[in-house]
Amino acid sequence: MRMTPGTQLDTLNFHFNDWNWRKTVRMGSTLSEQLKTAEEMVANHTTLLSNLAASIGEEKTQEWTTLEDHFAIDEGGRSIYQPLADQAPTHPQILQQLTQFNAPIPNPLAEGGNGYPAMVFWVNDGLDIEEAQHWLRVYAQTINDGSTEWLQIDLNCKRTAICDRIITWKAHRPEVIPEDEDDNEPLPEDISLPLPSSMPTDHNDDVLHDIERQLRESQAFDYLRGVRKSLSQEVAILQDKECHQRGQEANL
Repeated sequence: MRMTPGTQLDTLNFHFNDWNWRKTVRMGSTLSEQLKTAEEMVANHTTLLSNLAASIGEEKTQEWTTLEDHFAIDEGGRSIYQPLADQAPTHPQILQQLTQFNAPIPNPLAEGGNGYPAMVFWVNDGLDIEEAQHWLRVYAQTINDGSTEWLQIDLNCKRTAICDRIITWKAHRPEVIPEDEDDNEPLPEDISLPLPSSMPTDHNDDVLHDIERQLRESQAFDYLRGVRKSLSQEVAILQDKECHQRGQEANL
């Protein structure tokens, strides 16, 4: 049996009216649940605010509260919840800044104009190897006796490659970095790297320490930006999913 255009419109109106009535009926329970959740959040946040004030002091707490109360969403506004990572330079920017050949050379041990950039690249390569060692350890934990031979071969290939990188990197160490003793670690991912921060106090070099500090800070800010981006995407997906799930449940 076919519907006439008028009957089709009436059927749609019946469905729309029924959906609106269901929303009206469920509005009371929904608002009650939201009020209960809000009261619990107020109690928890009050406790957290008290703990924060006890740890950082009433003056700093009041300063942050004032900043947040007067925060306006505009081009020049900034919330206390928005970290300074947004303004911090990226790792490539720091690396480019430290390796400019026309920049003043702060290291008195460097001869000519290429010493300081070479030291920066050496420290940066060490940080890259350190990160590669971390991911290799994670990858090695997934390989066991039940893994296929090809996976075990791939692990051995990765270990050989990173071992070659470590040997080459150590061969280009600056003169201020002492030669390390033979490492007895059987696995390349466990070999300790002679980075400036791992040197004993009698071999401290302020320039190398400052280079490593700047590079590590820029890496940390890059990681923070990546984490914030991933979290914002996950929150958006969950909110979209929750919105559509509610609509589907209400239509049942």
